[in-house]
Amino acid sequence: MSQERGILSGRVRAISSARVKRFGVSRILIARPFDSLSYRGVGLARSTSLRFWSLGLISAKWKHRLSLKPLCFLFISLVLLVHVPPAVDASSGRYFDNVVVIIMENKGIQDICHNNPPPCYPQGAGQLASLANTYGIALQYTSLGHTSLPNYLGLIAGTNFGCEIDDLPKMSPCTLQAWNATNLVDLFETSHITWRAYMEDMPDNCHGSNSGKYAVRHNPFNYFNDIVSNSTRCGNVVPANPTSCSNQTDCVLVNDLNSLFPPQFMWLTPNVCNDMHGASTPVFSCAESVPFGDQYLARLVPNILRSTTFTTKRAALFITFDEGNGYCPLDGSTTDCMYAVWSGPVAKRNWVSSKFYDHYSFLRTVEVNWGMKPIDGNDANAPIMSEFFGNTPWWSALTAQSVTTILLAISVATPALVGSAVIIRRRMANKNSGKARRDVDPESREAVSSSTSVPPSD
Repeated sequence: MSQERGILSGRVRAISSARVKRFGVSRILIARPFDSLSYRGVGLARSTSLRFWSLGLISAKWKHRLSLKPLCFLFISLVLLVHVPPAVDASSGRYFDNVVVIIMENKGIQDICHNNPPPCYPQGAGQLASLANTYGIALQYTSLGHTSLPNYLGLIAGTNFGCEIDDLPKMSPCTLQAWNATNLVDLFETSHITWRAYMEDMPDNCHGSNSGKYAVRHNPFNYFNDIVSNSTRCGNVVPANPTSCSNQTDCVLVNDLNSLFPPQFMWLTPNVCNDMHGASTPVFSCAESVPFGDQYLARLVPNILRSTTFTTKRAALFITFDEGNGYCPLDGSTTDCMYAVWSGPVAKRNWVSSKFYDHYSFLRTVEVNWGMKPIDGNDANAPIMSEFFGNTPWWSALTAQSVTTILLAISVATPALVGSAVIIRRRMANKNSGKARRDVDPESREAVSSSTSVPPSD
């Protein structure tokens, strides 16, 4: 046995030395492990550079079987990649994963766009016109009434509870009815959807009365007992622009949009000057001004669209008004058509719709987006604004689960591909080995001949 081993080793050394002359040292470093495997039947794990193959799959019959195994690995990896769908993240929405909604005040679509878009001609509202001409605008998005409160309540409760005037919380039959009613936050909490509402100039969380430029009637979250009386929920109804913001517009919202885990649903109520409503009190006075409100949005909207959330996630921005001016330029009727635009990375571009929508449509769109049941018959029967979405960026489908699946497939496929390359090089080495034997010089041939001759037994 020892004699045979010595003979084989001598043969390998002779062949390898012949390769030095013809192919160089690098060829030997690749060929030598295969010579060893061919004659000794050992695993590829003996080679340090190929240690990852020590999986128990290599046997003495390696050269007859191994060529199929990388293909098996590759096949398995492809099956994993194609047939193991990534788990759907609970936070993923049908149309968007994060949404910001901004409610402005008392302007119809004609006040912003001058006549019926497209295009939207800026009536002192360059920022709003730019969004309308770039993304998707609804030409027939209507209000629920002609005071603020019914519209705000309808946006998050699916009904206005019969309110016709702007009452304070729990101060009238309709607001008493709303006090213990189901609302959008109830749906969020049940579905584990994170949310936050930002109120400009609100003195503290869930402030329940008018204060300076803060109008409680524009804060619908304060009209529900299970929000105001719940410290956790009330902790999500926050001032948008505390003094710590300094000169940055609504820094609390913008900072959240640039955070690692932004809320999925974000509501912003500007103060009564920034929202174009206007007010005059002994403390302050501001005119009802479209240009003033648009300048406010021009400071805010670019920061929203440039935020981490809007540049790396499936995010949408919805800007509309609580009520309009009682005119619809689409058909010249008295329908209260308001400016309503969806923008952001998931919103369609250059999209114009003449379909009928109202505030219940916004609520229904949010409900359907996260698979939540409707609150009331109003939102249940409202048309969904799904036509405004569809511009999904390539990176939006990459969840943690899908990335894990892809990495798993790569980890399985890599050894297969490397193994195939090794096999090809081995076969090339064997082929070149035959040429080397034929071309070897006489001295090397004699060495091979003497090393392969069996000495006479004693």
